[in-house]
Amino acid sequence: MRRNSESGVTARARPQPRPRRRPGPARSPTTQPMSLPSAPRPTGISHGRPPKASTCCASGRPRPCICLCCVATTGVSWRPSAAGRHAPITDRSGDYKEDQRMIATMQRVLAVLLLMGLIPGASAADFVIRNLDAGSGTGLSNTRRVAPVDGNPGTTLGAQRRIALRYAVRIVTSRLVSPVPIRIDARVDSDHPDLVCTRNSATLGLGGATNYTANFPGAPRRDVVYPLALANALAGQRLAQGADVRLFMNGRLDVAGNDCLRGATWYYGLRGAPGNNQIDFVGSVVHELIHGMGFQAIIALTDAGDLQQGAYPVFRNGRRFPSVFGRYAQDLALTGQPRFPELRVERRADALDDAPFVVWSSSMTNAATTNFVTAGRREGRIRLYAPEVVLPGSSISHWSAAVEPDQIMEPFESVETSVLNGLGLASCALRDIGWQLADGVRCPDIRTAPIVGTARGQYVRAFARPAVSQPQAGDSSATDRDDDDAGGSGGGCTMMPGQPFDPVWLVLCVLAAGVLVVRRNRPGLV
Repeated sequence: MRRNSESGVTARARPQPRPRRRPGPARSPTTQPMSLPSAPRPTGISHGRPPKASTCCASGRPRPCICLCCVATTGVSWRPSAAGRHAPITDRSGDYKEDQRMIATMQRVLAVLLLMGLIPGASAADFVIRNLDAGSGTGLSNTRRVAPVDGNPGTTLGAQRRIALRYAVRIVTSRLVSPVPIRIDARVDSDHPDLVCTRNSATLGLGGATNYTANFPGAPRRDVVYPLALANALAGQRLAQGADVRLFMNGRLDVAGNDCLRGATWYYGLRGAPGNNQIDFVGSVVHELIHGMGFQAIIALTDAGDLQQGAYPVFRNGRRFPSVFGRYAQDLALTGQPRFPELRVERRADALDDAPFVVWSSSMTNAATTNFVTAGRREGRIRLYAPEVVLPGSSISHWSAAVEPDQIMEPFESVETSVLNGLGLASCALRDIGWQLADGVRCPDIRTAPIVGTARGQYVRAFARPAVSQPQAGDSSATDRDDDDAGGSGGGCTMMPGQPFDPVWLVLCVLAAGVLVVRRNRPGLV
């Protein structure tokens, strides 16, 4: 239920986090802090008319809202070359409408072949999860005894976490097709310096693609960067060793006596029904994992050293490439209504805060969602999040907070959004950037089962090279086994020598950070 002071309806009380300070100088992308100002203690009643989303997460006055997910791209040193720093960046690989027609034609051909039985159905992507806490007795392997909860039969904290995390991964991967299993590094960390949790604020998690690559075998577009999991799927082969996605969740919420968010805890149930003062673990993991699948614009949102706001990452040869997600960002306020890759760096920087004119430019998605999206459109296109104060990690990489009905990939958490009913508009964006949707999944993905088809996955001790790793005992079923702690090292972002593409330095390890918020009605939000 949503808070609505005007109608007199009040949501249950939840702890109110406060924004911390904005990220500082460049540092390792895996340790990008997210800072937000303080907010008043919640009283269980609404605090009046909600603030504009453009002020949320900005430094300054207290605000009763916090960014849900901030992709840590600010301050990352991509080191653009001096030559051509201000050169126009234009995608010359074809017309966007032609892209849409080509995708639509391919989908119709596949549908006919499926009906004729000439090709098998589109099955869900398999996955493997490397438990980075294995052998530690903490995090995903915590041995504290707990009672089973809402479909989660685990009787230790670690077992419940593993079951809930695996369930969240199945929700996402069951909707995507990949001949290459998706590899995920996962940890529940109580000591990570950026996974803070104070009385008024918390960073719930860090997650995202470990690598972006361009011009690989099978790439649909040249000179466009794709997240590694999607690149593997398109290439039909593994392009790099190690994990495709990295996911760290905050373990401080379950530490007794530390007053984290005034005693808030994770809800590890599988029924999407967190209690008062609980945060849905499954929903938080799903949001971050979708970022890891490519729902993320790789673009500099602030100036940092020689990195100019609005710039794309630079490859070793000095060329800049847009992300496949960023190709669909369009500014309707500019002459010619250009897409982001068609803009000079300075104009692209200006467009970052050009709400409500920054939109998702996909004719297929806009047509398919005409009767679904009731608010948050501009000229028939779904708006992206582009508040007047550019928010590192949030701007452009989310749907606008004005979109209705609420979406899992908006920058704020909504108690009205449940991932158990589908991924909503996220499936549309994932399809647009190149993912093939599994049988039974459509755009938008609504009123579907939590798990679509058969999504097979397991925990492993280490990722195989190249054979399939042996599963860790107890983790591939719903039983409560704790004998899977065999130890394993964390993944890196190093590409294998001799691969036919260059790594995008530092940006390859970019993560998304989730922060708690309870969102209510937001008239006029961006």
